[in-house]
Parts: sequence; C-alpha cells; structure tokens
Amino acid sequence: MAPIVGDRGAAVTNAVVSALEGEFTVISPKAVTRSAEELAVSIDDQQAGRLIAELEADALVMGSVEKTSEGNKLQLRVFPLGARKSRSAWIIYTGKPKNDRVRTGVRTAVSTILAAASGGDDPVESAEVPVSGKGKGKGKGKGKGKGVEVRDGEGRNEGANEDANEDRFGEDSEDPLQPKDKKFRPVTGRPGKSRFAERTGVESSQEEEDEPRKPERKGAREADGEVTDSEDVGEGAEELAARLAISPPARVSAGPSASNRSLRFNHRAFEQAPKDYKGEGVVPGVRVQGEVYPLAFGGSGMLSGLGVGFELDQTFGLKIRTAGMELPTTVRHYSVDVRFRLGNKRNRASVTLLGGYGRRTFVISRGNVNVDMPDVDYAMVTPGLAFRLPMGKVAFFGDARALLVTSAGAIEKANSYGGATITAFEAEAGLEFELSRRLALRLAGDVAVLGYSFKGNGELSNNRDADAATKDVGGAADRFIGGALTLAVSY
Repeated sequence: MAPIVGDRGAAVTNAVVSALEGEFTVISPKAVTRSAEELAVSIDDQQAGRLIAELEADALVMGSVEKTSEGNKLQLRVFPLGARKSRSAWIIYTGKPKNDRVRTGVRTAVSTILAAASGGDDPVESAEVPVSGKGKGKGKGKGKGKGVEVRDGEGRNEGANEDANEDRFGEDSEDPLQPKDKKFRPVTGRPGKSRFAERTGVESSQEEEDEPRKPERKGAREADGEVTDSEDVGEGAEELAARLAISPPARVSAGPSASNRSLRFNHRAFEQAPKDYKGEGVVPGVRVQGEVYPLAFGGSGMLSGLGVGFELDQTFGLKIRTAGMELPTTVRHYSVDVRFRLGNKRNRASVTLLGGYGRRTFVISRGNVNVDMPDVDYAMVTPGLAFRLPMGKVAFFGDARALLVTSAGAIEKANSYGGATITAFEAEAGLEFELSRRLALRLAGDVAVLGYSFKGNGELSNNRDADAATKDVGGAADRFIGGALTLAVSY
C-alpha cells in the first residue's frame, strides 16, 4: 500500500490499510516509501513492477483523494504483479473515511481487480458497485451516490452496467466479499524489471511489453496462487521462482546475553567429597550470530539452501570467590557450521540440517591459588537440526544439537578427574519479532548439558580420600543456561 496523495494526516491511507487487512497481508505505506527511496524510483505505473518485486508482494495499491461537489473522492489504482498497467476505481464518500461503507468499497474494488488479474471470473469493469446494499445512482443523500467504478489504467470506462454488478454480488449484500471465494486468490505472473531480474537474467524490455502475452494453459496457476510446471507460464517464471525463494540469503544479529553455569558431582558420602558449584548468579555478556547462503543471492535452485553459520557468546565480569579472593574467570562459547536449509516457499517455514565445530570454555585465572574446581575447555563436533516457523510478524525458531566431545580440557588430566565418557547436547528456542522488512528482534533461551561418567583413572576421582582402591567420584553434570536479546539485520 502506497501513501494516498492529498491525504493530510494519513487518515484516508490508514482507513484503506485497515479495510484491506481484513482480506490481505498489507505492507505498510512507510515500507513502500522506504523501498522506493532505496531504489531511487517513483511510485507510479512505470516503476510499480520493480517495487512489487523488491517488496515480494502480489500487488501495489496507489491512490489520491480530493474534495468534489458530491463529497470526498477517493481514487484507487491497483497494479497487480505481472500486469502492464494499473486499473483504477473511485469511491465517493462523506464524513470520516474509516466507516463500513468505505471499507466495503475499498475491499470490493481491490478484490475485483485482483480477481481478474489472477485468472478468476471476468470482473465487472467500470460498473458502479454500491458501497452499501441500498445505494444506487448519484444522488447526494446518505446511502446514495456512494459507489465504486473500476476502470483501466488510462481511466476509460468500458461500459458495463449496474445491473451486472447486482447479478454478481446480490442487491442486498452489505459486504459482497466472500473470503473463501477462489477468485480472490493471490496474484502471480510476470513481475516488472527488478533486482530479481538482475539475479536471474530475466528482464522485461519495452519490446516484450508491446508484444501480446501468450495465454496460459489451464492448470498453470492453482487456486492457492502457486505456479506449477507449465511451458506457457511465461518468461517471468524463473524470476518469480527467485522472488519466492526462502529468505533471507544472509542475516546477522547481535545483542546482550546472560548466562549461568553449574557443576554437580555424583559421589559417595565421605569427608573429602568435592563441593558442587552452583554458579555466581546471572552473568552478563554479548552474543553475535549469523548465517549466509551465498548461492541464494543468485537464484533459488537446490544449492541455494547451502550455507554457513556462526555464533559467539562472551561473558564479562565473572569472578570466582574463594579463600577471600576474587579470581577472574573466562566463560565463552562459539561455533561454526555448514548448513543446508529446506523450506516452504509460500510461508517461509524452514528446516535446516547443521554440522559443525564448537568450543565451550570455563577457565579460572588461578595464579598460585588452589581452587577445588576443575577448568573445562570443550572441543566438540556439533551435528543438529534447526527450524523456523513464521506466524505473521512473529516467528518461532529453535535448534537442537548433539555435542560429540573430542576433548574436555584440564578436567580430564591425570592429576584431576581423569578420563571420562561424556554424553552431551544443547538446545535453543525463541521468538523473532519482525520490525521491518530487514530488521527483527530475537529473544532466545538456550541450555547445554554435559554428563560425565569417570573411568576412575584420575587422582580426584579415585584418590580423594587417600585410598586408591575405592572409586570416590563416579560422574558429574556440567550445565550451562543462557539467553540473549539480539537485533537481527537481513540482507
């Protein structure tokens, strides 16, 4: 939805957006204006194709409002995806624009035009559509003279009559739209020249626009708007596939994080048993995450789902208190991986296969101080699975990984707890709130658990009581809990 020209205070623009949101997902006028500025194009018929492709939309609605002797005249122009020009409709109203009659008129006009563009029944072109079930003609009284007229992009009235509209919607219908009517399905077709044309090499020249378009075979479009395999779909098919590709090709997010670590031992009861570490409370930090799918910038084939990802989380200010001293402690984890993303092109839900390498560190700067708590520095292979499920402007995401530990650091040394069998996993879940086309706020929580079963060949696992003949500590559970609030930028 583009801003309505001549609309002071944006009251009419807001009323049109509110009316359309009942039937469509509406990209705001601010987002349209911002995209037009980024592309350095004007919001008109000549550049509508580029804007539609850039915003990954199905149609662009433009308009203007002016006062006439009959009342306020709202002129709407609808440019469907793949069209050559817009079609226009007018609405005459009095009073405030945000009322049921204007809402009905806006929805009727836009849906009628989109129905024609998507291959539905023939629209009632240039027929006066009553905004209420009672209004006919052009009188000035309340409930009269309120109508919608659908015209072509050059403003020509093609001569349909009012009776045809009554046959289509019914004379007494307050709201002629039927949400489940298949003729109001999403629009697909050949977009105008856009960044997607530059990626795929598919461009629409003026000569191509002047040539008559080939009729599409029956079945080239399904009722849900997806393009199926057909040699007659048109030269824009590759570009449309790129427009529908899973996005974004790249994303990076950063923001504050918080974490807590605990280490608990499984041991028999004896005087020299190790004490559990319950953590120093919530420790602040910073987290940076990202992913990039290089081949997704150039197309939407199978290999466009192949990418790489990374994550880094670093805490600040953690100090271990012991013997009246505070010892600085390093807590950090990072990972890098190769990933393959599969998803639904229509709703952008995705499942991603992961495989990579990670490190997780908890190291105390001891100096000459004896601290009865081992350092850990895990090196891990991290296979896993991630998903993302959009629900409007909110998306639920998460991942789970097995942690195949290849080394654990100082805790495995002979003068510590010795060798161990380690079983570990980590998981993350969160919500993503869309702020704009490129920005999102991500709130996530995560946990990593590493379970030890000591082999009994370490000094602290079998000789804490000075009796090497008995096993003193059988195992341990190392747990990391964290969370982050990050701002994500997509490209």
